[in-house]
Amino acid sequence: RDLHSFPTRRSSDLIGHTLHVTLVGKSPLIYMFEVRKGVDIQSKSSEGYFVVAYVKASQYNRVYETISKEPAPKNNRDRCQDWVGSCIIGLEAEELVPSGTSAWINGLIGLPTATLASRLGQRWIKPELPG
Repeated sequence: RDLHSFPTRRSSDLIGHTLHVTLVGKSPLIYMFEVRKGVDIQSKSSEGYFVVAYVKASQYNRVYETISKEPAPKNNRDRCQDWVGSCIIGLEAEELVPSGTSAWINGLIGLPTATLASRLGQRWIKPELPG
């Protein structure tokens, strides 16, 4: 799972910065934090996505710093979705997303894609990929 920031239109692509954790070890479960700048956020492997919240451009640095400070899971229990949940808690604590956002997101963690898409309704965005 990824946290994206401020996508902008470039041609027909949706370009933005991706802040995410990547699985580097299965036994034990170990993830590594990674930032990719200026990438197409509609990856070929994505089944879909949704917008958690919109933040003001003036808050971008605070959002970026808050997410970047959240350590990647290395406890052999938490997964990438758990990391996203922790990031949202941090953003809510910093008043960068609306109150209640973390409870809403934590209620979605672990759901299969079809259930997530159904629960989110029109908020769910299926990537428009060529092919």
